[in-house]
Amino acid sequence: MKYELAKVLGYNDWQVFYSVVMRPTLPRMLEMVAQNAAIGWVMITAIETYNRTEGGIGSQIYSYSATNNLAGVYAYLMIIGVIAVLEDLFFSLIKRLFFPYSLIAERRSMSENNVCLPGPIDKLESDGTLLTVDKVSKAFPMNDGSLFLALKDLSLVIEDSRNKPQIVSLLGPSGAGKTTALRIIAALEKPTSGCVMISDGVANQMRPVRVGDVGVVFQRYPLFEDQSVLNNLIEPAVLGGIEKKAAKEKALRYLDEFNLVPQGLAWPVQLSGGQRQRVAILQQLMRERHFIILDEPFSGLDPVNIINVINLISRIANEHTLNTFIIITHDVTSALAISDHVYLLGRDRDEKGKPIPGARIMKEYNLVAEGLAYRPDIEDIPRLPKSAKRLN
Repeated sequence: MKYELAKVLGYNDWQVFYSVVMRPTLPRMLEMVAQNAAIGWVMITAIETYNRTEGGIGSQIYSYSATNNLAGVYAYLMIIGVIAVLEDLFFSLIKRLFFPYSLIAERRSMSENNVCLPGPIDKLESDGTLLTVDKVSKAFPMNDGSLFLALKDLSLVIEDSRNKPQIVSLLGPSGAGKTTALRIIAALEKPTSGCVMISDGVANQMRPVRVGDVGVVFQRYPLFEDQSVLNNLIEPAVLGGIEKKAAKEKALRYLDEFNLVPQGLAWPVQLSGGQRQRVAILQQLMRERHFIILDEPFSGLDPVNIINVINLISRIANEHTLNTFIIITHDVTSALAISDHVYLLGRDRDEKGKPIPGARIMKEYNLVAEGLAYRPDIEDIPRLPKSAKRLN
């Protein structure tokens, strides 16, 4: 999963190897060297004492003990202890040099360009196309030599909504091909046929999607466990071409905006599930990405936390009109509460009612046209349960 995270963040092969394989191993290697050095020091001293080697500390300890000079014995034992402590401090210093972290709480005002307007809209005004999935099919080879068709002619279009972000949900039951669709849209998997086209920040100027164009927040919110929260945000931005000073300022602003300043120097293992999710989303935003896929963001959450996640996604999405979130989920109610369009992924059935291989978009629901999009009070609207029932 960390390998895929590094690829999604746009790392090249060497950066992937360094971040995923090499650097997490360095602290352990230093600890092993420090431990082995301490053990080796004790063993050499013990051997010198046993063999009464001339000139060694062990022989001096033996000589003093033989003449009952306890002060000399204790003095040498203290010297050994001090050397061991200094050795430990030395290796700790080296580890610190590998992971220099600092946090200075700063705040910069948000750019007023491309700010989203609040409130619902009656009609969707498009400024062009941002992303198209055109007749994408994907077949996987099976052990018996046959092919399993996961997707068949999957097509969808995401338009640039004027003065609004784009939040699209891809709904479907388990095994419907949602993860396969996610990987193809993010260019982590090549389709058997069809293509995914994406804009370069200007609507209607389309090109084939490449690895790194679309950020992915995977279901378990993987982070680089060997780096602090702050560096989990800074390093991907620096590797993406942003100057370190600018990346740090941006990371600190995000930490401040989303109440994560106290966790800036914490390790990912010290974060709660909600905090990890926020960091994972912000990590993708640090790369100046406007396209982000969220894989099952509501999975395993209680109703209160689901509302918190919906508010978080809405808040981040509304920072820029080009922000485009694709939510992969099977939670119908949550998808309706956050999205402006919902696509239902499913399979056709044969005459006997059995599903035919190859999922596709069975139905598109335009929640803007139905007056259900961008409504903070959507859960109080009587029509919401009826709309959810249609999708179940």
